[in-house]
Amino acid sequence: MSITDNKTQGLFVVTMEGLRPGDAGWYSCGIDKSGLLSIFPVKLQVSDAPSALQAKNNVTGVLGRAITIDCHYDKLSQSHVKYWSRQCTVLVKSDDPDGRRGRMSITDNKTQGLFVVTMEDLRPGDAGWYSCGIDKPGLLLIFPVKLQISDEPVSVPELKFLSPANASCSGGSVSVSCESVQGSLPIQYTWYEKTPSEDSKISDTNKLDLHCQSFTQQHHHYYCTASNNQGDKSSEMVTVSVIHISENDCSYLTQISNIAPSALWAKDNVTGVLGRAITIDCHYDKLSQPHVKYWSRQCSVLVKSDDPDGRRGRMSITDNKAQGLFVVTMEDLHSGDAGWYSCGIDKSGLLSIFPVKLQISDEPVSIPEIEFLSPPNASCSGGSVSVFCESVQGSLPIQYTWYEKSPSEDSKISDTNKLDLHCQRFTQQHHQYYCTASNNQGEKSSEMVTVSVIHISENDCSYLTQISNIAPSALWAKDNVTGVLGRAITIDCHYDKLSQPHAKYWSRQCSVLVKSDDPDGRRGRMSITDNKTQGLFVVTMEDLHSGDAGWYSCGIDKPGLLSIFPVKLQISDEPVSVPELEFLSPANASCSGGSVSVSCESVQGSLPTEYTWYEKTPSEDSKISDTNKLDLHCQSFTQQHHRYYCTASNNQGEKSSEMVTVSVIHISENDCSYLTQISSIAPSALWAKNNVTGVLGRAITIDCHYDKLSQSHVKYWSHQCSVLVKSDDPDGQRGRMSITDNKTRGLFVVTMEDLRSRDAGWYSCGINKSGLLSIFPVKLQISDEPVSVPELKFLSPPNASCSGGSVSVSCESVQGSLPIQYRWYEKTLSEDSKISDTNKLDLHCQSFTQQHHQYYCTASNNHGEKSSEMVTVSVIHVSENECSYLTQISNIAPSALRAKNNVTGVLGRAITIDCHYDKLSQSHVKYWSRQCSVLVKSDDPDGRRGRMSIADNKTQGLFVVTMEDLRSGDAGWYSCGIDKPGLLSIFPVKLQISDEPVSVPELRFLSPPNTWGSVSVSCESVQGSLPIQYTWYEKTPSEDSKISDTNKLDLHCQSFTQQHHQYYCTASNNQGEKSSEMVTVSVIHISENDCSYVTQFSNSALSALWAKNEVTGVLGRAITIDCHYDKLSQSHVKYWSRRCTILIKSDDPDGRRGRVSITDNKTQGLFVVTMEDLRPGDAGWYSCGIAKSGLLSIFPVKLQISDEPVSVPELEFLSPPNASCSGGSVSVSCESVQGSLPIQYTWYEKTQSEDSKISDTNKLDLHCQSFTQQHHHYYCTASNNQGDKSSEMVTVSVINRSGENCSYVIQNNSVVGPKNSCEALTVSPTHSSIPNSKLAERYK
Repeated sequence: MSITDNKTQGLFVVTMEGLRPGDAGWYSCGIDKSGLLSIFPVKLQVSDAPSALQAKNNVTGVLGRAITIDCHYDKLSQSHVKYWSRQCTVLVKSDDPDGRRGRMSITDNKTQGLFVVTMEDLRPGDAGWYSCGIDKPGLLLIFPVKLQISDEPVSVPELKFLSPANASCSGGSVSVSCESVQGSLPIQYTWYEKTPSEDSKISDTNKLDLHCQSFTQQHHHYYCTASNNQGDKSSEMVTVSVIHISENDCSYLTQISNIAPSALWAKDNVTGVLGRAITIDCHYDKLSQPHVKYWSRQCSVLVKSDDPDGRRGRMSITDNKAQGLFVVTMEDLHSGDAGWYSCGIDKSGLLSIFPVKLQISDEPVSIPEIEFLSPPNASCSGGSVSVFCESVQGSLPIQYTWYEKSPSEDSKISDTNKLDLHCQRFTQQHHQYYCTASNNQGEKSSEMVTVSVIHISENDCSYLTQISNIAPSALWAKDNVTGVLGRAITIDCHYDKLSQPHAKYWSRQCSVLVKSDDPDGRRGRMSITDNKTQGLFVVTMEDLHSGDAGWYSCGIDKPGLLSIFPVKLQISDEPVSVPELEFLSPANASCSGGSVSVSCESVQGSLPTEYTWYEKTPSEDSKISDTNKLDLHCQSFTQQHHRYYCTASNNQGEKSSEMVTVSVIHISENDCSYLTQISSIAPSALWAKNNVTGVLGRAITIDCHYDKLSQSHVKYWSHQCSVLVKSDDPDGQRGRMSITDNKTRGLFVVTMEDLRSRDAGWYSCGINKSGLLSIFPVKLQISDEPVSVPELKFLSPPNASCSGGSVSVSCESVQGSLPIQYRWYEKTLSEDSKISDTNKLDLHCQSFTQQHHQYYCTASNNHGEKSSEMVTVSVIHVSENECSYLTQISNIAPSALRAKNNVTGVLGRAITIDCHYDKLSQSHVKYWSRQCSVLVKSDDPDGRRGRMSIADNKTQGLFVVTMEDLRSGDAGWYSCGIDKPGLLSIFPVKLQISDEPVSVPELRFLSPPNTWGSVSVSCESVQGSLPIQYTWYEKTPSEDSKISDTNKLDLHCQSFTQQHHQYYCTASNNQGEKSSEMVTVSVIHISENDCSYVTQFSNSALSALWAKNEVTGVLGRAITIDCHYDKLSQSHVKYWSRRCTILIKSDDPDGRRGRVSITDNKTQGLFVVTMEDLRPGDAGWYSCGIAKSGLLSIFPVKLQISDEPVSVPELEFLSPPNASCSGGSVSVSCESVQGSLPIQYTWYEKTQSEDSKISDTNKLDLHCQSFTQQHHHYYCTASNNQGDKSSEMVTVSVINRSGENCSYVIQNNSVVGPKNSCEALTVSPTHSSIPNSKLAERYK
C-alpha cells in the first residue's frame, strides 16, 4: 500500500499493488481530525475474468485541447449503461442528459460496439489513471487507461487568405489569417512588419488586414509569430508590392512567400455531406468577366457556364459577373466524389485555374429530440397522447425505433418515429419509453417518456405523461408562434377538465388583454373563444403590429393558483415572392394578329405590393407601366424581337419575373402575326382556363382556343381518357354534353348541363390529330351556391290595374344551385301571411280587403333564403262591379338610405350587410341599431363593439355592418342609420338565422385506386352545421350492415367474401342525414396470397394512371412525383411532359435528361419522376404519361414552387459552460437549421436604449473582459432573402469580479447543456443523515 497527498488539488491517492481475491471488500478514505469522524466508504471488487471491454492502455493529450478515447465492448454489453471514471468516481455516463457532464462527454455507438469518451480543455491535473466502464449488476467490468498530458510547443504558423487575394488588384482590402494547428493552448499571435532597422509590431491578433491606407512605400513585408509557454515560431513572409496609388484608389499585389495570387481564388479545402449538395464559390478579377467559367476534375471539364442552364447532370454553375463570382453546385454527393477539382476560366493561350480539395463526410445522427404532437394534458381526461421523435442532423436515411424500458429487457414497440399512448396500452401503474435514431454511423437514444397511470377502469382512464422531468401542466400551447404583419393570428390554448368552469385569459407582462367573460369575449383587437367540449380556448389577435412581438401567456383564473403557459409571438414582415406570369388571354391568338395579355402576380409577401413592367433593351431598360398587366398587340412592336419583364416590390425589397419574349413573324399595315413566350415555354396549339367552376344543377360552358393549323381537325371533350363528346357527333351532342366549333374564331365551346356533385374532376379539351397528342387539361369544380336576391318582373301590363284588370308579377332568382323554391307573402302589421308556393303573383280586385297592400316573394335552396323587393298596391276605387288600383315595383327606397330588406346568416358564422347612402350623407356618423338601441357606430374605436363592427366607405357611398358568431337570438329586425340632427334617416333590415342541414357527402380516393394493394375512400359533407357524424354501410339484399363510424373506408383483399360488394356512407347533423353515391367493388381474382379488384364510384371507373393533383417543391431543391399505374401498363414506356412536350422518358439513357430523371418500378406499379434544382419558372402544369398506341393515358399534376424563410436560430454551447464559474471564456453558437441559403448571422447585445451589434458571425465569445456591468443580455439573428428571425436570450450575471479574474453565470433554457452554467451538487458526508451506503451511491 502507498499514499500520495496532493494538497494543491485537494486530493490524496491510494495505490494497492499485487491485488489478490481476498483483498475484495469495503475500505474507507479517512482524514484524521481530532474528535471528528471524516471518512468516505469505498467498495473494492477483484476480478480475474477476461474483460469484455478493451481500449488503449496509454493515451496522450495536449494541454488545453481535447482528446477522445475509444472503448470497445462485446455484443452482450450493448444494452447496458457505459461510463468513464477516475479513482472510483464516475465522471460521465451514457445515460446522462446529452451524455455530458462539464468537460466530459460520452457517445455510445451500439452498432459498432464502441463508446467514445471526450475530455475537453485538458489541464495538467487531468494526468493519471482512468477507466472505461460498463454498468452490469453484480459484475465489475472496467478497463484502465493511463492519460498523460503533453505540454507541446507551437507548430510553424500557417498563412491563409481569408478574402480573395486578387481583390487587391482593384484596390479592395485583403485579409490573411495566421494559425498554429498544433501545440498547447493558449497560443498568442503577433503580426510584425519587417523593416531594415527593427521589426515593428502591428497587432496581437491572428489576422492581418491590408488596405490602401496601410502603405507608405512601394514594398512591404509582414510575418506573424505564434507562441505558448514552450516557445515561439514565425510564419513565412507576406509581401506587398504597390502598383498604383492615388487619393481615391490604389492597386497592389499580395504574395505569400513566392506564390503570387492568380486572377482566380477559392477555398483550398471544402467538405460536403454524403447524399446532400455543396456549393463552391470561385472569385475572379474584372478582366475575367466576359470569359467562360468551368469546373473540372483531372483535366476533364464537368460543367461550363455556357452549358444549357449551366448544368450537366448533378453539376451546375452560375456566373455572377457583378460580384466577380461563379458558384459551382454539386448535388447528391457520393463517396467517390472526394478528391481534387479546379475552378477554371477559359482564356485562350492562358491557364487560369485554382485547385480545390473536396472531402465527403458521412455524419452520424444527432440525439433525437422529442416533442408532443397533441396536448399532453389530454391524458388527464383519458384522451390519447402522441409523441414525435426526430434526429435533426445526420446522413439519411435514418431509422427510428420506439422501445419500452423494462427491468429485464427493453421491448420494441414500433419502427416509426411516432409513439401513440392511450388507455389500452397500459398494463401497470408506471411505464417508460424511449426512441432510437440510427444510420450507418451509429445510433443515439432519446430522453425518457414516463407515464404514470392515475386511474383506470373499463370505460375510461387518466394518466400523467412526462418527457424526462417535465410534467405537463393543466394548460398547454405552442411555445413559439409567428404572425404576419397586418394580418391576424390565432393561438390554441388547451386545458384539462378541472379547468372547464374557470374564466380564461390572454396576458402580456402581467397585464390581462382579454378574458373569456368579457362582453362577447373581446377587447379591441383581441378576442377569446372558449370551447369547453374540446378543452380549448382560442385567442385571436387582429391587425398585427411590429410592437406586438414578445412574450404572452395563456391563463386560467383559479383562486390561489397560478395557471399560465408562456407563448412567444414573433412578427414577420415578409418580402414579395418572385412574381409569377400567366396568360390572361389565349397565347396563340398572336399567331393570327390578336392581342395577348399577361398578368404578373407575387402570391406571397406583405401588402401593398407595387408592380412595374419594363422592356429589356441593350442600353437601359425602359418602364412601360405601373400595373400588373402587360397588353401586347401589333402596334406595340418596332422591331423583330422584344423582351419584357415585371418587378414586384414592397418595403422588404423587390423581385423580378422571368422574361416574356416576343418574336414578330409578319407585320403589315392591316395585320401581323407574332409568337409570345414566357421564358422558353412556347404556347401550345390549344389553350383554355386551367380551373373552372360550375353551379350545382345549372349548365357551364368551357372555351377551348386553338391555332389556325387545327381548324380542319375534329375536337373533343374527355374525362379520364374517355371521350365524352366530339364535334362530329350528331348535332355535336351526347346526353348532357354538347360541343360547338367556331372555326372563324379558332374556338370550340363545350357545354355541360344539369351539373352534379360527381361531375367535379379533371377533363381535357382535345384535338384529334393523327400521331400527335394535342390536349389541354381543365379542372372542373362544382359549387353549391345560395340563391341570389329574386328579381321581380311584370308578366302583364301594369297599367291594366287602372281599369280593374288583373296584373301578374314573376319572381326569379337568377343565381344559386337548383332546385329553388319560391313563395309569395303579403306584408301585414302582425304576421306576414303566405299566399302561394309558386313564382307568380296574380293581382285582381277580389284580392283587396283594404286600401293598401304590400307583397314580396322569397327564393330558397339548401343554402338559405332571400327576399325580393316590395310590390305595393294602392286601391283608388272599389265597388261591387269594378275597381281601379295602382301597382308599383320599386327598388328605390323613399329615403337617402337603402339596403336589402331581408338577409340570412348561418348559425355560428358571420354576416355582412351593405347600407348604401347618397353624397349628402358622406360626412355624417353611421350606425347599426336594434329596437332603438344603437349597437355600433362608425366613430367607435376601430368601428367595433363586441361582435359588431362597421366600416364606412365614403368613396362608394356605402357602409358595411359585420355581425360575427351569429346566434339564434340574433334573428329579428335591425336598422341601417345615419345620424343627422333633426332628421330620422334609417332603413329596416330583417335578419334570419339558418341552421343548415348537411350536403350530400362527396367521395374521394385517398390512395391510388389502381393500386394492387389496399384502397382507401374518404366521405365528406362540405356544407352544413357542425358537428357532422359519418357512418359507412355495406349494401346487402337483406339489411345494410354498419362497417365503421368514421369518414374513411379501407378496402383490401381480406374485406371480400363474394364477387361483388357495394358500400355507401351517411353524413348527419341535428338537421338530418344524407347518403353518398355507391362505391362498387368487383373482385376479378382472389387467392390465399393476393387478389385483384376494380373499385368504382357509381359508373365512373378508375383510371389506369393516378398521381397527386398538386405537389409543392422548395426553390433550389429536388422534388419527386409518384405516378401509379395498373398491371396492363407494366411493359409500356413511361414519360413526364409539360404542355405537350415530353421532358423525360423511361427508355432514355439512365432515365435522365438534364435536371429531370425517371425510374420505373414495375413490381410496385409505380414510376417516380425527379426534378432537381427547382426554379420559379418550373411552376405550372405537367403530366404523368404512358405511351400506348392509339390510347391517351395521362394524368395532370400541378407543381408549385416555395421560397422558404429561415427557422428560429438554435443556440448551443461550443465550450464547457461551467468554465465561467472560474473566470474562463465560454462560446455559444447560433444556427438556423432550416430556410434557403445563404444565411447571414449577427450577434447583438440587448440594451435599454438601442441594441448594439457585436459581430457578423454565428459565434458569441464571452470572457471577463466583455462585461462592464452586472447583467448582460445577448441574442443573435439569422436572415435570408425571406426575412430574419431572432434567437432566445443568453443572460450573463457577473457573480464576482476582482483585478485579474471573475466568475459569472450563463443562463438560457434553449442552449444545449446545463441551463445554469454553475449548476452543481455539494454533499458533506460528515453533516449528512443519509446512511453511508446511500451516500456512496449518491456521490457516485
